[in-house]
Amino acid sequence: MYKLLLAGLVALALFFTATNKSTAAEDLNYSATAKVNTTLYKKHPGSGRITSIPKGASMTFHYTASDSWGRVTYNGKKGYVLTAYLEIDDNGASAKLYDVDKTKLYKYKVMGHSMFERIRIPTNSRPTGGTRYPYTSYSWYEEGQNAWQLDPIKYHEQPVNQYKLVQNKYELLLYPEFNGRFLRSYQLLAFAAVPNVRFWDIPKSNSEHRAITAKMQLLSKKKVQAGTFKNVMKVTYSNRNIIYVAPGVGVIQEYRDKIKVRELMSVTNNTQLH
Repeated sequence: MYKLLLAGLVALALFFTATNKSTAAEDLNYSATAKVNTTLYKKHPGSGRITSIPKGASMTFHYTASDSWGRVTYNGKKGYVLTAYLEIDDNGASAKLYDVDKTKLYKYKVMGHSMFERIRIPTNSRPTGGTRYPYTSYSWYEEGQNAWQLDPIKYHEQPVNQYKLVQNKYELLLYPEFNGRFLRSYQLLAFAAVPNVRFWDIPKSNSEHRAITAKMQLLSKKKVQAGTFKNVMKVTYSNRNIIYVAPGVGVIQEYRDKIKVRELMSVTNNTQLH
C-alpha cells in the first residue's frame, strides 16, 4: 500500500512538472524594432500604460503572451506590445521552418481563380472559351532562373507563367512575371517569430494597394488530398482569403471568399520538369 501511494505521488509530481514546463513561457530574447510609434503596457490587451515607444526603437522580444501581444523589455522596463508593430529578428529560424523543398514537383487541383495565377492581368494563353475549372496545375523550382515555375493551364506543355517566390527572415513574397518583368510583390504570409505561436497579426498590402491584415494560427495537423501535414500555419486574410502552409511543402490549400479554389494533390520528385 505504501509503495502504491508513493508511486502515485511520484506520478502526480511528474505530471505537474511536465504541465508547468509546457505552459511556462520561454524567453526567446530576440532583437526587435518598433515599426511604428507604439505603447508599452503593463498587461495585455493594452491596459496599464507604462511608456511610449518611438518608431525605430530597439527592444528585446521574449515571447507571444496571447493573441497578438508580445512580452518585451524596452529601456529596462518589461511590458506588452502588439507584435504587428514589431520587426522581430529571430535569425530566420521561423522562416526556415516553412522552407519549400526545391527538389519536389507539386501537383494541385484548381477549382477557381487562385492567387497563384496572374494577379488581375488577363492572358491570351488561356483557351478562347475561358478557363475551365477544375484543372490540374504544377509548380516546380527552376534552379537556373532562381524562380518558381507554375503551369496553370493543363492544355499547355510549356509553362505560361513564371513567379519568383522570395523568402526572407520575415515573409514569403510572390512576384508574378508579365512581359519579361516581375510585378509588384504579393505577400503570402509573414512568419511568426515564435515556433509555437497561436495568433500573430501582420500588416500587408497587395497588388490592389488595399491594406489587408492577416491572422495566423498554428494547427497541429491539416488533411488535404496529398496527405496529412503537421504544424500547418493557417493564414486568414481580412479580405476573407485563407491559405494553409505546411513546413517543407508550402501552400497546401487555398480559399478565396470562403470557397476552396486550390488544393495540393501530390508531391513527387522533380524529374518531369526542369
